[in-house]
Amino acid sequence: MPKKELISGKKFFGGLLTRGADVIIIDNEIYIKEKLRMFDKVKDIIVKELMVNESEVALDTDIRESLGADSLALVDLAMTIEDEFEVEITDEAIESIKTVGDLVDYLKEITE
Repeated sequence: MPKKELISGKKFFGGLLTRGADVIIIDNEIYIKEKLRMFDKVKDIIVKELMVNESEVALDTDIRESLGADSLALVDLAMTIEDEFEVEITDEAIESIKTVGDLVDYLKEITE
């Protein structure tokens, strides 16, 4: 039986953690914390590399459409992320990643 835990003051909604409601975490509290830490690092990199406002970057933000990243900007972004996380992002992955959340999920997967 999975462990369930109710945490007041937070809500897990569509992959975003917001204040003011409740969240039920089932056997993955550490995953959520790690994902949020990873999101914060990725967000900082995106803000610097793409020169966008921090408020424009959320898990569901489309990197190409909403942030205006062209193919060169994506390659630069991938290289910076590779250096920061000490990973290798394949060309296929760069093509398939659409949102910031996709990128965070991909990084989470390859760093486990």
